[in-house]
Amino acid sequence: MSDFGINEMLDMQRTLQEKYKDKWETISPEIGKNKLLWMIGEIGEVIDIIKKYGAQASDIDNPQRDHLIEEMADVLT
Repeated sequence: MSDFGINEMLDMQRTLQEKYKDKWETISPEIGKNKLLWMIGEIGEVIDIIKKYGAQASDIDNPQRDHLIEEMADVLT
């Protein structure tokens, strides 16, 4: 994988788009913009939790941990 470059990533992207074309929405600048703005909003929610509760928000015994995990999962979806 040390020689994995942009061409290989583009080929992988095209393969995945073809495989899931019936399940995934099409790609366009408008859709990309909307997804980016949505993701930034979700990241903002994670930041708000960390600003309010600090690094200990991720501590296993902190009641805010579940909320933090949920918001972090939202960023990834």
